[in-house]
Amino acid sequence: KPGVFFLPWEGQVGTLARHESIEQIAAEADKYGPGQIIVLHINSPGGLVLEGDEIHETLMEIKRRHRVIAWIKKAISAGAFTALHCDEIYFEKVGAMGSAVMFAGTKSIEGAQLAAWVKDFGDVAEAGGRSRIPAECMVTRTKMASYDKDPETGKITWYPDMRGEHHISNERQVLTLNADNAFDSGYIDGIADTEEQLAALLDLDEWYEISDRGREIHEDWHRLCERCKNDVRRINRDLQLRPERRLALLEELLVWWDRCEPMMMWDLGRPGGSKDELRRTIERERRARARQRN
Repeated sequence: KPGVFFLPWEGQVGTLARHESIEQIAAEADKYGPGQIIVLHINSPGGLVLEGDEIHETLMEIKRRHRVIAWIKKAISAGAFTALHCDEIYFEKVGAMGSAVMFAGTKSIEGAQLAAWVKDFGDVAEAGGRSRIPAECMVTRTKMASYDKDPETGKITWYPDMRGEHHISNERQVLTLNADNAFDSGYIDGIADTEEQLAALLDLDEWYEISDRGREIHEDWHRLCERCKNDVRRINRDLQLRPERRLALLEELLVWWDRCEPMMMWDLGRPGGSKDELRRTIERERRARARQRN
């Protein structure tokens, strides 16, 4: 019967919230034919801009065959970039989307790099049938946004300055939309705090998940990341306390690099160096031990 494929998409973009998870839930939906409803429940404080390119390609391809919904609790920075790709956007009452300032180290980007990021946000919004004006305000204080709302038809007219009756973003702020101004301005499609409320907005008779694969994808990956974090801490501690086990411990690190590279690369500070550096270290250790035996 009519239903959804539901994916909790939570945490740092690029480590806990990944394009691979979206690809996996789409593959599950593919089993049931085109035209399925995929709901991404987004709760992310942002993360890696590098992941944005992968997310863009993934969602643009999936949207050709399925209806992709963003249901937002928090979609900040790269989370907002993800949400703007979706066919429809719904907020929880506490929902927030925006604040997509990109940093290079500790400094916010500027010049050509900033202009490109602003353009990307605007292009993605337009591809989803939304005005680029508020989207660009999510990236930089150099942009402004206001709108007029026709009292009879509800039609929204956006302006890249303060001439509109309703002011959304001035030159002193980076825009983060909340449920009230996002819905009043027509920038989102509705507000739902429960699955049943969202089902009604999606024109479904009830909330029905055709498969629980999305919840499994989420739980399996988050569980693996937590195991990785705890195990790497133990390995790093043992490297200091048990030098006689150094080779075995380094080999354990390499296994985690293969199983959970995003966590190793970004959240855990590249233990052992890069994967290639770690491999070279292991080879040196093996050669040294072979010489000692001979």
